[in-house]
Amino acid sequence: GPLRVDRRILASSCDVVLIGPDVQAGAQAVIRSPQGATVLAAGQKVELTGRGLEGIHLEVQAPADQAVNLGTLQGDAVGIFSGTLRHSGLIQASAASVQGGRVVLKAGDHAETSGTVTAQGANGAGGQVDLLGRTVGVMAGAVVDTSNTHGGGQIRVGVDGEADAGQLEALVDQAIAANPKAVADFKGGKAAAAKALVGQVMKASGGKANPAMVDRIIQQKLSRS
Repeated sequence: GPLRVDRRILASSCDVVLIGPDVQAGAQAVIRSPQGATVLAAGQKVELTGRGLEGIHLEVQAPADQAVNLGTLQGDAVGIFSGTLRHSGLIQASAASVQGGRVVLKAGDHAETSGTVTAQGANGAGGQVDLLGRTVGVMAGAVVDTSNTHGGGQIRVGVDGEADAGQLEALVDQAIAANPKAVADFKGGKAAAAKALVGQVMKASGGKANPAMVDRIIQQKLSRS
């Protein structure tokens, strides 16, 4: 059966790593490692070579291996590694070290989030969030925030992270500037006009961008302008 947590796990000065072919954090689960990494690793064979996210290596993995987070994961860094991955709870990475403030959600097959992910670096710096997989879903209601008091951070979403948020915003700006009719149609109430802009961004990215993220950025930019 699955390795499932429905209560609290607190590690004050070390990592928390849950390993199995089916790893689940239930809605009432709170897993905290404020001075270390909090990790869910779903695989047939997992090697730990050190502390933190860089010490996790899934040597044998299958699409049937799954990691599900419905609860709260907190740490200096937080990672979920699996064949398929679903996150609909809360993930918070708050840096207690120079390398902290990072969240990695990485699936060998499909990664999906409809929950909240926040990452803050040390000394007021922004954090880093990677949402990676062969296919990636950023669903309605999802929140990904890497901002901090001294500025924003980095968000990478896509297949092996080829298209990060900064690249997507630049491509969206280009598509908006090059397609004034689609912009006018959208502002005139034709919501379907945004699809033409999504198509232009997907073409410009060579198909590497995540269409749900592209659509979200387009909607935000056109609604503000």
